[in-house]
Amino acid sequence: LMIRRPPRSTLFPYTTLFRSLRLSDEGRSVLELCSVVPTKTKFALLHQVFDEPSAGIEEAIAAGLLEISGDAVSFRHELARQAVEEELSDIRRRKLNSDVLQALDALGGDLSRKAHHARAAGDVEAMIELLPAAARRASELESHSEAYGHLRALEPYVAQLSRDGLADYFDQLAYEE
Repeated sequence: LMIRRPPRSTLFPYTTLFRSLRLSDEGRSVLELCSVVPTKTKFALLHQVFDEPSAGIEEAIAAGLLEISGDAVSFRHELARQAVEEELSDIRRRKLNSDVLQALDALGGDLSRKAHHARAAGDVEAMIELLPAAARRASELESHSEAYGHLRALEPYVAQLSRDGLADYFDQLAYEE
């Protein structure tokens, strides 16, 4: 009986997870935070969330999981980021997204990124505040599918909008549809 080894491409996420298991708590925390950011994670954001993230960053780089790119770090491969993110519990993922949202608020981050992290954190108050503004901004940039996505994400919470907010919501939604 011959046992066939799966193709290397299917093992890739597992090797990433095995490497991440060797990290210290600090290195693992940095790696997990970076996994919920779908793009590069700026050093300023890491310093906003962690007291001193340098050792954790260096450890994740030495393990071959992260790489430096200008003023940010990123996963060496998108599949690696997804593998780490998928292993997070729902509670941990929400907490990390909430931490990123707070850091972006302090740093003056992009509306669309803030809206993304508010949704991922399940922060209803932040969604009510950010999603209409992010939809308006996306519409101004002629990214109507993104604007529509922001507005549809707000749909379960429209009952919590003010009267003016509700009118604005339906006006924007009608325009984007």
